[in-house]
Amino acid sequence: AENEALRLLMDPESFVFAVENKASGGRWYTNPPAREEDPIAKAKMRQQMSSMLLVTYLNARGNTDVSASFTASVSKGGAVSASIADGVRITYTFESEGFTIPVELVLEEEGLACRILASEIRETGENRVMKVELLPYFGAGGPEDDGYLFVPDGSGALIRFNNGKSMYTQYSEKVFGRDVNFDLNRSFTKKEDIRLPVFGIRKNDEALLGIITKGAAAAGVNASVGGKGCSYNAVRAEFELLSTDTYILGETVGSRVTLINLYQEGGCTYDTLEVRYHFLSGESAGYDGMAVRYRRYLLEEGGLRKSEAVQPSLFLETLGAVRKKKSILGIPVTVNQELTTYAEALEMLRTLEAEGVTSLSLKYNGWDASSVEGKPASKLSVLSQLGGKKDFQSLLEYCGGRGIGFYPDE
Repeated sequence: AENEALRLLMDPESFVFAVENKASGGRWYTNPPAREEDPIAKAKMRQQMSSMLLVTYLNARGNTDVSASFTASVSKGGAVSASIADGVRITYTFESEGFTIPVELVLEEEGLACRILASEIRETGENRVMKVELLPYFGAGGPEDDGYLFVPDGSGALIRFNNGKSMYTQYSEKVFGRDVNFDLNRSFTKKEDIRLPVFGIRKNDEALLGIITKGAAAAGVNASVGGKGCSYNAVRAEFELLSTDTYILGETVGSRVTLINLYQEGGCTYDTLEVRYHFLSGESAGYDGMAVRYRRYLLEEGGLRKSEAVQPSLFLETLGAVRKKKSILGIPVTVNQELTTYAEALEMLRTLEAEGVTSLSLKYNGWDASSVEGKPASKLSVLSQLGGKKDFQSLLEYCGGRGIGFYPDE
């Protein structure tokens, strides 16, 4: 398939794909071209690097296992391709595992859409499909490449290629955070929730942005650095088709507990699971370019509207008083030490407005007897050290009359 910007290529024997950026000449491979020469990858890892799908499934005994599409389907003649408009549909049959998963790759005007047709997954035996990692090594960076992985951890984080941290566990988080219906597993790693369903790779002078456009609530983002099982740095989306939880049966006796695994009834609730990949080059080939491209997607297709130009608001936070130990006539006592009086806070606001600041908000901490001691305020009790009720009332009236947001600490 081909359009003005991109060309989609496929090897009909291995089902390895490449997307060529016609403007830059760069190619993004779904599987690392030099994977067979990887000096640290074992046979099983090389098979995974040759696969489009990594499938975690549940067997009849209640145990889980992972099958790679190249090993369990392609190499056994179980994969069949068919042309569709602007792309190809591949049906992966995992005969030994007893399930079939259809996937579509469609070239779009500015990117590539890769879809798992979840409603058409067939399970012919006792095994059940739990999770699917889609294009796990698409665009992976090797030991000679320079770049980083972008993961949407909190406001975003970068994992540098080949950073030597292969002893750490791989990054793996659910989009939009954990499901609060399930038991909370203990975690000793400080991580932020994923708020946006995006990820990316910067490799040398090119960048790849993945946007999870369908099934994001069932998705997660996984990332691993070179040296952890193989020499490649990779980031990908994983979709959970079958939710699980662990239930503690009865009361604990000493250190012994009885655990029961619970599994979702029925199948996946999504018809389609989709990731759309965008290929960036030149000045856009970086995390800032990824952010610009995702913002554009949100405005064009994500339902967001561009806000009207407004005057930026200044948020001013002040500290009125603190508790401080002093010695009075040799006796240690704790007193309120003023830092910003009510009159001084008012003068700050007047000065800022005189300098042209037209939109203001004031957060006032330690303004009364309760807040300065770190206690919830039960009644209004202004501090004489800060000026008393008259000065406090003047501050309130000024803020109210000038449309200044006033937020006293509770």
